[in-house]
Amino acid sequence: TITLVFDNDSFIKLKTTIINLTIAGALGISHVWGNKTIMERMIGNHIKAPQIMLRKLSFATILYLLFVAGLNYYIAEFFETSLWVKFKFFGM
Repeated sequence: TITLVFDNDSFIKLKTTIINLTIAGALGISHVWGNKTIMERMIGNHIKAPQIMLRKLSFATILYLLFVAGLNYYIAEFFETSLWVKFKFFGM
């Protein structure tokens, strides 16, 4: 809606970046707060793995989300919209 109201495609381009950063932030905070991370709470009962392995998986997910968010921001800001669309469709 914001994209249509302001006739600016930057909002839709950065939506993925904002979502990825939010999820990475929530996962990161769960490493500091509480006894279990979000990842441990979500899949801990379904996968029998040591707590340290689930924490490593959570940390790897954080790194991936930060990388994808940064890459999306870079392509959205410094390249044409047509290339960003191809990146979103084929790359992510």
